[in-house]
Amino acid sequence: MSNSSQPEPQPTVTIRTKARFRVPVRHVVLAIFVGLVALYLILPTLFIVPMSLNASPSLGTMTDGWTLAWYEQLFSNPVWADTALVSLQVGLSATAIATIAGTLLALALSRVVPQFRMALQGMSLAPMVVPPVILGIGLYILFLNLNLYGTMTGFVLGHAVLALPFVVVSVTASLAEFDPGQEKAALVLGANPRQTFFRVVFPQILPGVFSGALFGFVTSWD
Repeated sequence: MSNSSQPEPQPTVTIRTKARFRVPVRHVVLAIFVGLVALYLILPTLFIVPMSLNASPSLGTMTDGWTLAWYEQLFSNPVWADTALVSLQVGLSATAIATIAGTLLALALSRVVPQFRMALQGMSLAPMVVPPVILGIGLYILFLNLNLYGTMTGFVLGHAVLALPFVVVSVTASLAEFDPGQEKAALVLGANPRQTFFRVVFPQILPGVFSGALFGFVTSWD
């Protein structure tokens, strides 16, 4: 009778190599191009900073030295302080209205049939395309009929109209990356529409909502 023995398992050696992460050249070129375009667009705004420190009362003249007198007037002169406060109030109020309305409009556009989507989207983006003079005249006539001319409410609504397209575009771009199947799955699992929106949809489109609100505030403040 012979004893059969099984061979002992040999230890295995696993050799792991670090995967090299290679960035495509086109991505590098695209990143450089985007950076240059962003720098070109932001340079006029950055130029305002040294101009605000210039002692000359005329714009464009940078030969009179540096001063903080203009900032001192901003905080000491009640006229400038009240103006800045009104601008802040109008900007925040218009941003809140435009963000809520723009997000709801973007959600509605993602659910409407394609035949009507282009027309509704064009109407929502009209304030971004229509010349400001034409838009201002239209709002002026409308607010006269509604007794809103010269009121804070009319001012806020007018700025909200200007900020609305930026929110719609930003939220629509976020919704394009959202999988509608997740919303259906949440409804099937027992969540009501409100829970589905705030727990499934809203967290994923939040970057678009935030960027749209930021652009809307900058538009109003400008």
